[in-house]
Amino acid sequence: MKKIFLLTIVIALITTSCKQEYDNWYSAGYELSGEWVVTVQQSVAEGEGETPNLADIDNWEWDDLYGTGTTAVQTYSSAANDPTELIVEDNHTFWDYKVKVKANVDAKTFEVDNAPNLIDEDIKVSILGGKVLEGVATTPSGNPADSIVFYVKFSDDANFTYMKVSGFRKTGLAEDH
Repeated sequence: MKKIFLLTIVIALITTSCKQEYDNWYSAGYELSGEWVVTVQQSVAEGEGETPNLADIDNWEWDDLYGTGTTAVQTYSSAANDPTELIVEDNHTFWDYKVKVKANVDAKTFEVDNAPNLIDEDIKVSILGGKVLEGVATTPSGNPADSIVFYVKFSDDANFTYMKVSGFRKTGLAEDH
């Protein structure tokens, strides 16, 4: 009986000591990942037929000329779990796009030029000036949240060069959506 008991303890120790410990519960791009409540705005100058200077895009005048209102965007690590890759998609809420972008997790930035839309590869997507800013947004309920902003261009949009996407990380509070 003692031998069976000792054998059971030895087997238990061997099987538990072989378990691999995991201490990283985050994906490589977790600091850039999230669900975002955003607005999509178009250049007022382009809406009036003018061509603004792309080098000055941060200072363009923006408005929701398409009447989209608030929509959603998701950002998350690619299946490769590579910190230099991020997926940006709108889950069919605006333009129906999903694109793999180049990311810099330390700088909290992302961009891509003329990448295939993973939903419709005939459409090319460019994202310029993408960044996540920690704690700088204020949600409708008055709570602080992370902010996201980027400029997106679609090859099948003849009306606008870039559109501004900006908003805050989803909080889960009903009053923020």
